[in-house]
Amino acid sequence: MVFVEELDKKLNLIDLEEKILNYWKEQDTYSLIRKKEEGKEIWRFIDGPPYTTGAIHLGTAWNKILKDYLIKYKRMNGFKVTDTPGYDTHGLPIEVQMEKELGIKNKQEIQEYGIDKFIKSCKEFALKNLAIMNVQFKRLGCYFWDWENPYITFRNSYIEGIWWTLKKAWENDLLYKFYRPLNCCPRCATALAKHEHEYKNIKDTSLFLKIKSKDIDDTYFIIWTTTPWTLVANSAIMVNPIAEYAKVYIEDLKEYWILSKNSITHLISGELGHKYKIIEDYFGEELEGKKYIHPLLDEVPYQRELAKENEKVHSIILSEEYVSALEGVGLVHMAPGHGPEDFEVGVANNIPIFNPVSIRGIYKKEAGQF
Repeated sequence: MVFVEELDKKLNLIDLEEKILNYWKEQDTYSLIRKKEEGKEIWRFIDGPPYTTGAIHLGTAWNKILKDYLIKYKRMNGFKVTDTPGYDTHGLPIEVQMEKELGIKNKQEIQEYGIDKFIKSCKEFALKNLAIMNVQFKRLGCYFWDWENPYITFRNSYIEGIWWTLKKAWENDLLYKFYRPLNCCPRCATALAKHEHEYKNIKDTSLFLKIKSKDIDDTYFIIWTTTPWTLVANSAIMVNPIAEYAKVYIEDLKEYWILSKNSITHLISGELGHKYKIIEDYFGEELEGKKYIHPLLDEVPYQRELAKENEKVHSIILSEEYVSALEGVGLVHMAPGHGPEDFEVGVANNIPIFNPVSIRGIYKKEAGQF
């Protein structure tokens, strides 16, 4: 340890780094490298751009250093390397920072402040941080990049490149309009990228529900859901085709329930205290196509319209992948407009995508009473 400390004093690593950086600057080493590369085979490198929301953090620094290793390695192997750095100056990260700075709480206040003024403020904020980040990246030793001409996502040259790409996709019949389930921010009224999600554990209400069969007298399908608010948009019930189900007579209620065999004892006699008798056994595939009466038909009249559109609406459909008979009751409420798994199964079964919730997280008129 003493030896290392003595060595560090003699070397003065920080001073040495600064001397090397100054030497590269004085000798204009970057221009000499670019001149030496002329005529060589091109190795294309495209920089994934960091957001210009502030000074660089440890992850950004490590990311850029690894890229710099690669660029230097390829140059030493005789390639002409594209070394244009990029900066992401678009979207929520910068807008949110500006909203904090300006004391803005929602999109309406942005309109009141003035959209042009807000955009101008965002650009100034981005460019200020870009200049800071340029200096910091150079100080890390990532010196031999074209720092004077980075690509910046708010520039027209970049935006027009995106539109050109979209136009080509359209001309080649590669562009189409359809639904996609995305998490959204009700405050910002925008979709969220995955890295913008924040997770925490909370206790919430789950619901067991009886849904009346349309085909079988005095019989109910039992479902369990952890998202009761999505029942407004329910359009089918999923069962596992190879799981075992049973029709059970509930003696004190004088009615029949259909649910997975695994859940009978725990739910009916354990949690609810009913006396019961198993009347009939099924495999899930035998339930396919059975119809039910939507529990909120009177409250959500639009559900009647959905049923007219498609015969599979308000019926049992199959999903081995997303239904387990080992948890819940083996019958899963499905709302294709509210989740990726439901969406996938809904599209595969040609079921309409019904989403009665606006991007602000508020029920729309299709939600009827709600």
